[in-house]
Amino acid sequence: MTATCKTCTYADEHGWWGPGHRGTHCRGCHRSWTSTRETHCAVCHAHFTGDGPAELHWCDGRGDLHRAWCDGQHGRPWSPRHTDAATVKGLYAGPDGVWSTSADRDPAASRERLARVRREAAA
Repeated sequence: MTATCKTCTYADEHGWWGPGHRGTHCRGCHRSWTSTRETHCAVCHAHFTGDGPAELHWCDGRGDLHRAWCDGQHGRPWSPRHTDAATVKGLYAGPDGVWSTSADRDPAASRERLARVRREAAA
């Protein structure tokens, strides 16, 4: 595979992502992320806030409940159908390009809430 970013180039040469790089990296779209709750689709390279929102884009927006119903039906195991996240009702793209089921998800507001909680805990 041809490396097209400095993270991939470093990994090819040294066998790891490199100093200062936390988390993981996608060689397909070259996105890096640190959260273990986030989910990255290796097919379309969409990035999600978690498994739930990611599941929605795999079965025409019906997710796990449909999967549980569909598994074993028609004499075959569940077969995921990949759907563009932008066409799935109930998925919203945040300003950072991460898909979520929350229409009002705002990373800046989340950081501010977390900072406020930390300040209050330290007081």
